[in-house]
Amino acid sequence: PQLIWFTGNAQLPLVQDVITLLSSYQDAGGRLMLSGQDLTDGDEVQAAFLSEYCAVTLDEETTSNPRYAFGNPEHERTQKFLSQIL
Repeated sequence: PQLIWFTGNAQLPLVQDVITLLSSYQDAGGRLMLSGQDLTDGDEVQAAFLSEYCAVTLDEETTSNPRYAFGNPEHERTQKFLSQIL
């Protein structure tokens, strides 16, 4: 199963209840695509979810506010996904 989770421009879209729901979904074998303006704004729990479940690395600029999110091609979830589609 595949799920597209679109948060629009909601502030702090990944609260604990949502993280628990999405984590459980992925643990059960579901595929997830996240989309939204402020997905990387949040606390350590949100950063851990993005890293562990979405293979995302956050890189913060020290001189201004932007955050950049990068997919990690070496992450086990990325490798599993690639092996299924290639």
